Amino acid sequence: FLRRTRPVALIVLETEIWPNLYHHCRLQGIKLMLVNARLSEKSHNGYRKISGLTREVLGNIDLIAAQSEADAGRFAALGAERARLAVTGNLKFDVQMPGSVFERGRAMRKFLERDGLVWIAASTHAGEEQIILTVHRQMVEDNPACLLILAPRHPERFARVQELIVRHGFKYLCKSRMRESPEGTCSREIQVILLDTLGELPDFYAAADIAFVGGSLLPAYGGHNVLEPAALGIPVLTGKFTASFAEVNHLLLEKGGEMQVDGGAQLAGCLSQLMADAGLRQRMGQAGRALIGDHQGSADRIMALITRLLPPDESRPVVRD
Repeated sequence: FLRRTRPVALIVLETEIWPNLYHHCRLQGIKLMLVNARLSEKSHNGYRKISGLTREVLGNIDLIAAQSEADAGRFAALGAERARLAVTGNLKFDVQMPGSVFERGRAMRKFLERDGLVWIAASTHAGEEQIILTVHRQMVEDNPACLLILAPRHPERFARVQELIVRHGFKYLCKSRMRESPEGTCSREIQVILLDTLGELPDFYAAADIAFVGGSLLPAYGGHNVLEPAALGIPVLTGKFTASFAEVNHLLLEKGGEMQVDGGAQLAGCLSQLMADAGLRQRMGQAGRALIGDHQGSADRIMALITRLLPPDESRPVVRD
């Protein structure tokens, strides 16, 4: 494949480390760059167990553009040359939400026709929906107009989550069946909307008042990206297990755009607090957007490094059939 395509460079995102591919790129003089690179403490400890191979693999990389100083330090501890390391920030901060997302969010909120608050639990995993639905039962008891949008992480789990909603006794509507609504709006009796479609999560973030980002209530998953709801000015809640996005969550928590909870009781408490305090919701949303603005520019920094490593246009190979 490499001989036929004759690429000038291979750019790999985050932590995809493939020893054989990297070895052959080096043999053929292909520039190799690991960008938006991150390395958790857990992964670092795993690579240390095969330190000889890890050092050899990292030696094939021309550039490691790390998300943070901590990530860069872990790569260096495994044998990456400091001269080939740079800290460029996290590409996810460069998220740009188009105005159409806000428009679709407003349209969705109109469809929901809800006086009470709407919260979304996004990218949830097995074991989390049980906690979230138990918490939502408490929310509905306190405020019958409260609505939950539940967005499981994997499509193959949609049917199981739907069964769980039924077992909890909620009146629900699947996103895939919204068009069948006879009045063009969501019945006020609906207590849960199951997002059983793909590619629409930002629109539902934009329609919500509060966002809980899953994969974080249980230790197996490491959390998910909290910057999408933050970019939309939505206050963010997560569990405490966010190792996969540790730096981002630390910054958002420190800035005041996020609350972290340890289990269902704390999640219920934070939701109740936010539902009762519109000013707090607004301040958290503004803090999240400010954080993103402060940390943007990673894409430009990475592109400058890539451009510096690439050969001039006239020396690049021409691919012919």
